[in-house]
Amino acid sequence: MSTFIWLASYPKSGNTWVRAFLSSVKQDGRPIDINKLDIVTQPSSRYLLDDLLGIATADLTMEETLSARPAAMVAYSRMVKGVTMHKVHDAWVRNAEGQPLFPPKLTQASIYIVRDPRDVAVSFAHHLGISIDNAIKRMTTFNSALSQEAIRFTPNTRQPLLTWSQHVESWLDQADPTPLLVRYEDLLTDPVQQGARIARHAGLNRTMDVYEQAAQNTRFSELSKQEAQNGFKETMAPDRRFFRSGKAGGWKDTLTPDQAAQIEQEHGQVMRRLGYL
Repeated sequence: MSTFIWLASYPKSGNTWVRAFLSSVKQDGRPIDINKLDIVTQPSSRYLLDDLLGIATADLTMEETLSARPAAMVAYSRMVKGVTMHKVHDAWVRNAEGQPLFPPKLTQASIYIVRDPRDVAVSFAHHLGISIDNAIKRMTTFNSALSQEAIRFTPNTRQPLLTWSQHVESWLDQADPTPLLVRYEDLLTDPVQQGARIARHAGLNRTMDVYEQAAQNTRFSELSKQEAQNGFKETMAPDRRFFRSGKAGGWKDTLTPDQAAQIEQEHGQVMRRLGYL
């Protein structure tokens, strides 16, 4: 029976960058293709769930799909060998039957990537093609979710996000086992040492030379260059860049004082906990 490593984050917090780094580490630090990352399959994937459950999730309600996900993960664990890594944007929540979407008994480890919510708001707005005010609203809405209006042909089923603060607290305070916490800003400051922490937590024990090469080959400028040349299949629209800025503190040049104050008022407690205030 396989076990899982969850690479979890609120959207636009560095998940893809970390996946690229780990994909390179798995190849001993060699360059990677952003459209062929090893860690892609999400537990919310409609195609994965349809295959595992033997039914069309398009015929289920959103709640029924969430109810079926723990059983689907058990079925998946019996089909594959070893430890597999999976990208996750869901909050760490339980379904209507009280079952965790990410069964602790099947969890080898979790890694939770967090980013200053003021920068998240700017990047999230660009990613979804919505206004910053609407992005801020989504980040403060309890029933917020990705694929909220999921239909038959969407690649992913509904992924509960909760508010940004609740998303963070769900993983840090409820997830079992407790995840490794990684701040996006620390990754920017020291990608080799932070990348080594992540890789080792994921069981990818390599030499520091490998981590250094992986960090060099997955620096933001390289990922952005690949997207410009070949596109990126995970972008929401061809006219919106996925690897847009990659900076810390860029919100200072974009958010109005009122927008920044709103985020700080709504999420101040968790921001202070993480060192953002």
